[in-house]
Amino acid sequence: MKIIYSALIWIVLIPFQVFSQQLAKTPPMGWNSWDGFCFDVTEQQVKATADFMEVNLKSAGWEYVVIDMGWYFNPSVTSNEGSSYQPAQSIDEWGRLIPDVTKYPSSVNGEGFKPMADYIHSKGLKFGIHIMRGIPWKAVKQNTTVKGTTFRANAIDKPSENCEWSTAMVALDGNSAGMQAYYNSIFELYASWGVDFVKVDDIAREFREKDMLAINKAIINCGRPIVLSLSPGAAPINHASFFMENANMYRIANDFWDNWDFFSQQLGYCNQWYNYITPGHWPDADMLPFGKLRVTGGDAWIASLLNENQSDVENELSRFTNDEKQSVFSLWCIFRSPLMYGGYLPESDPFSINLLKNEEVISVNQNSSNNKPIINTADVSVWTADVPGQKAKYVAMFNLKESTANVTINLTQLGISESLKVRDLWSHTDLGTFSSSFTASLPSHGSGLYKIEDNSLHTSVTTFANESQMHSYLSSDNLILVPDTKITGSITVQIVNVSGSIVKSAKMERGESSYSMNVTDLKNGIYFVHATGKNINMVSKIIIQH
Repeated sequence: MKIIYSALIWIVLIPFQVFSQQLAKTPPMGWNSWDGFCFDVTEQQVKATADFMEVNLKSAGWEYVVIDMGWYFNPSVTSNEGSSYQPAQSIDEWGRLIPDVTKYPSSVNGEGFKPMADYIHSKGLKFGIHIMRGIPWKAVKQNTTVKGTTFRANAIDKPSENCEWSTAMVALDGNSAGMQAYYNSIFELYASWGVDFVKVDDIAREFREKDMLAINKAIINCGRPIVLSLSPGAAPINHASFFMENANMYRIANDFWDNWDFFSQQLGYCNQWYNYITPGHWPDADMLPFGKLRVTGGDAWIASLLNENQSDVENELSRFTNDEKQSVFSLWCIFRSPLMYGGYLPESDPFSINLLKNEEVISVNQNSSNNKPIINTADVSVWTADVPGQKAKYVAMFNLKESTANVTINLTQLGISESLKVRDLWSHTDLGTFSSSFTASLPSHGSGLYKIEDNSLHTSVTTFANESQMHSYLSSDNLILVPDTKITGSITVQIVNVSGSIVKSAKMERGESSYSMNVTDLKNGIYFVHATGKNINMVSKIIIQH
């Protein structure tokens, strides 16, 4: 019996115009302060984290140090007080948030975060901050002027669109030119500080389209390469193409915490979003809540997610078991999520730190393709990915049961016709050669991550007997389709958008060696090229960026 796979893919991506900022070509890796400190992280703790990362993790690819929400709050504003009415905040004369000088002493005299960024850059690392959409409530109250313009804060706000869970910011009016002017002003400031990464909150799940477009434009206008991350999740998947066009990272789920109940939910989100994994644009499964968490106490909402009282979740190591931590990290890697560690690194446990040093596992996150689930049941999940340039695949296996279980994958499921050689990436151990299937015994909530090698694998081009293959690539303004051999009959070619609608259709006739289709009229986004006919059944994903 001949087995035909639904996606026979060979892709060369040559965008016909280079996007203005070619950033995050692989999933960003770094640390974010939220899981460890919520609003309360200080300059000393951020620098200690950068010191630790430089010595212990930089060589494995970890590079971003990101201060999450609250850097403009006085230390008296704890996570619980952050949801109170108009929490105290620091702004400059132009209504832009600036660091609280108690938490960040080096920011005095208008220095802002430049000394902090300089310190982190001196370590060979990159610096990031969190903001929320809108303008500070204090700026509206004082009716500050937007720098370089005549716009005033209380003339460009739109309180009816304020955040539902915080009053720290007031929404901006998307129909006013003042929105763009204000976002331009804050990113001009961030560029002067040396910021490399900005996480924008209250924007993705809510799908604030005008804010996202204005922020994206402000980053381009500021002249500094800045990775753009959007929160919170779940980002609406019907807008997947928009997120890909306008951001580098976008959260696919709400906050992920150290409770196993979250894992199955996250698998579900990953199953929805894997088709949208593409260089420069990464569906984000949220931070890794490992190591020392909630050092200064999480808020009541976080405690409720962990089914605990607030006093019982403070200053503790992650509640995940070691097996569960490995499963979370394996899923993040096979899904190619950004890797943002949440715990306080200097006080994290050795097991959690060692997870972050496994370069064979990290390579799956940074250097794989065609990542997808192939088995999904209530008890088991199995994902595969191709290893570019090698006759090999990565395989991640997850035991979702409350007891030890065997998880099996056979050659047919992997597209292999010969025996396979298996390497365990977590233990750096070659497990041997297997003839028809591979079975792993996995503990409760445990996982395995493997590299499968076999000469019969063709991960870039899959060839079947009596079947021609077609390659697609972008050149200049055209999509070029080239079959391996002259086709023996007509081929229907369709370009389909992420919603499943056919946006272009054409036919290649018998004897043609190639076919060119102009795509200048297509909007930026992800598309799928379908080519069907006698001896042809091909699907290829392309990315168009004008």
